[in-house]
Amino acid sequence: LCALKDSQCTKDEWNGQMSLFIDKDKSTSLDDDELLLSTFEEIHEADSLKYPRSAITFRPDGSLNGFQNGTFIYCPNSNKANLEGLA
Repeated sequence: LCALKDSQCTKDEWNGQMSLFIDKDKSTSLDDDELLLSTFEEIHEADSLKYPRSAITFRPDGSLNGFQNGTFIYCPNSNKANLEGLA
């Protein structure tokens, strides 16, 4: 799962559209022979979403790959928001 820019996962694009794909060669890029499973819409333009890695990787059983994959930080920038940020 990552934000793709020019078919390559990038950690600076988490606000944009997310893509979930099978990365056969573990290159963190979507190659022509790899299957795109799903895409997720970008977050609201006034909000921000940060993550310290370029991708979230999963094991074949669906669990996260690695003990400390990182923390998402979501900051709503809305008059209706009760919280300044969520991690």
